[in-house]
Amino acid sequence: GACNGLTSLTYNGYVYNLVEIGNQCWFKENLRTVTYRDGTPIGYPGTDNTAWSNDTSGAYAWYNNDSIAHDSLYGKFYNWYAVNKSSGLCPTDWNVPTDSSWTVLESYLESNGYNYDGSTSGNKYAKAMADTITWTSATSTGVPGNTDYPTYRNKSGFSGLAIGYRHYNGNYGNKNWTGYWWSSSSESTNYAWFRRIYRNDVDVFRDKYDKNYGYTVRCIKD
Repeated sequence: GACNGLTSLTYNGYVYNLVEIGNQCWFKENLRTVTYRDGTPIGYPGTDNTAWSNDTSGAYAWYNNDSIAHDSLYGKFYNWYAVNKSSGLCPTDWNVPTDSSWTVLESYLESNGYNYDGSTSGNKYAKAMADTITWTSATSTGVPGNTDYPTYRNKSGFSGLAIGYRHYNGNYGNKNWTGYWWSSSSESTNYAWFRRIYRNDVDVFRDKYDKNYGYTVRCIKD
């Protein structure tokens, strides 16, 4: 299989669980490294919102700058400049997924029975990608925040967490409501592609936004 039988991987002193989905091998957890693959430190602006919003060399953050409350479960936010750094954010033979790699994952989930209603067309697989504990409850049918369709809850094993984001202005938002994951694909000078799961939507949302946002990162095997 895609993970060659591996269920975990140690990178910069932390053991990451892995999950095989289709022909891809993914981190089952958000990245939390404070150094690049080559050992270079990643910038940490901390509570300095101006430094965060102006950073183009790569930076990380914790939700509300609180490592004690957030690091062990949610990992870190990274801006896209860290994602794009040639030093490498992910381990050797791993990378931050391209926009196309995300699309491959989505196509697999859609056509292989991960839609909450059992259909094999349409984008209804957010529930199958979301973990079962971090989402504020929601009432719409088949969404991550609803405990309905229990066999489809995190069916993929991706275990997507609702940790929100760090805005390019430095503010934090959407904890327990939304999860965001960067792709390595730039859309324009200032924007890059990402994926989003929302507590009250059945679909996984693809969009582009400011590279100075802090989103979470998953690594995928080359």
